[in-house]
Amino acid sequence: MSTVRKLEIDTEQLNAAQVRRRIRRSRQSSINRRYLWLAVWTSWIITIAMAIYFNWIISVLTEENHDYKLELSRVKSELEEIKPNLAQANQQISSMVEGALPDLSKLEFDKVISLDDGYLKNIVFTQLKKRDYHLYEYKLVVQNNSLEAVRPLIDILLFDERGIQLGSASIGRTPNSNIDKILDIGETYSYTSIIQLARRGVPAYFMISRDYDPDV
Repeated sequence: MSTVRKLEIDTEQLNAAQVRRRIRRSRQSSINRRYLWLAVWTSWIITIAMAIYFNWIISVLTEENHDYKLELSRVKSELEEIKPNLAQANQQISSMVEGALPDLSKLEFDKVISLDDGYLKNIVFTQLKKRDYHLYEYKLVVQNNSLEAVRPLIDILLFDERGIQLGSASIGRTPNSNIDKILDIGETYSYTSIIQLARRGVPAYFMISRDYDPDV
């Protein structure tokens, strides 16, 4: 075989190898483009699906929120209609209680309630919060305007809005107690203590009865 013929064969083989490499690169490039387009289309479809889903969620929540607002508006409207009836009912109950127990007085917290009954001058009731329940404290001011010394004997009773007694406190009923006090002529004194409740409830009325120890 001549040298020229050998060179021609080598050139043909080289050209064939280059063509094969180009074909392989072209095929690989085509496959890569397909994968890229597939990824783009997949991402686009997922994005559209998520947008549709979230729009649906927002639509559902908006509709539910609208329904809740309508329900809240309806409940508020019903409450506004009921309020006058409740106020009237409470007034009727208060009138019935005060009529059945005329000696009861309306209890208002943190307000000086004037008594002006004998040596009873005024009283203040305070509601104290302790953990998950309430305590009720009183501060009673007495003044001896008589012409002789007196030992006050006092009972403080609390009632709920229906006139049911909830609890009581006594002053001077227990000799030698820390609230046992002899009032001299013209003396003013104040008692402060907690009223023990025998049953659960919120005090709405009170009654104070007084006496004095004639053996002072």
